[in-house]
Amino acid sequence: MVCPTCNNIDSKVIDKRNSNERNEVRRRRECLQCATRYTTYERVEKTTFLVRKKSGRMEDYDRNKLKNSILKGMKKRSVSEDRIERMLDQVEIDLMNQSKSVINSRDIGKVVLTHLRGVDDVAYMLYATVYLDFNCLEDIQSEINELKVNRDSTIVMLSTGENLNSEVLPMNTA
Repeated sequence: MVCPTCNNIDSKVIDKRNSNERNEVRRRRECLQCATRYTTYERVEKTTFLVRKKSGRMEDYDRNKLKNSILKGMKKRSVSEDRIERMLDQVEIDLMNQSKSVINSRDIGKVVLTHLRGVDDVAYMLYATVYLDFNCLEDIQSEINELKVNRDSTIVMLSTGENLNSEVLPMNTA
């Protein structure tokens, strides 16, 4: 591993922990040159599909690229890194369950939006403005109204004790 401070490649592992939930190994390392400590994660690459971009160009699926696009919408939002990782895990499961070797970037965006809806309303809208191609302010207002209706119906279902058949996550309503 390359030290993020001095770019030295020599390090020693100080601590190693397995994460059974996400099938990854967390390693705490120390650079042998500058003594900086840093954390690395190792996971089995399990996604084997291509992404067809809007331009028609194809590229390998990249979890980090998807995570970065989600983080842009989460900027200054109070959503934990762990919650984002769990959401990414679920997004990947949904994409792999499609059993396709090529998935359109728009389809990935729709899956992400489905999961963001239960995480943070503002992050959902920021992400939606990119993937839903709004043409005017009325389109954005319509999406906000739909988001409110869905949230209100979820609150009613919870207060009446109806079974939702899916995980309900707390939403930020600030």
